[in-house]
Amino acid sequence: MNKLITIAIATTCVIALFYFLTTLITFQPPSVTEGEIERIKISGIGRHVTISSPKPAVLDVSGIKNVVTVPDNVKIIEINLCGESNIVYIPKNANPKVNISGIENQVVKY
Repeated sequence: MNKLITIAIATTCVIALFYFLTTLITFQPPSVTEGEIERIKISGIGRHVTISSPKPAVLDVSGIKNVVTVPDNVKIIEINLCGESNIVYIPKNANPKVNISGIENQVVKY
């Protein structure tokens, strides 16, 4: 009986150690926490907007024929673009996650 308990404890320890090491190796802390992100929403028809934000930003653009410019000093982490004929200009070194739906929407690097 004592051998079975010893084997069970040893097995549990090995599994726990494996789980701990696997979690430690695969854990990647987020580069930005939820409270540090600003969500910027642009909608309407024919608007021309240059955004600004001191925080990393998620940009939501909807509507028709809107033109949005993201300056070099704004860290854009995600762009959600829907509607029709909207254009978002981003710096050439920006690499945000981009989600596009709708008709003739574009993200253009400058």
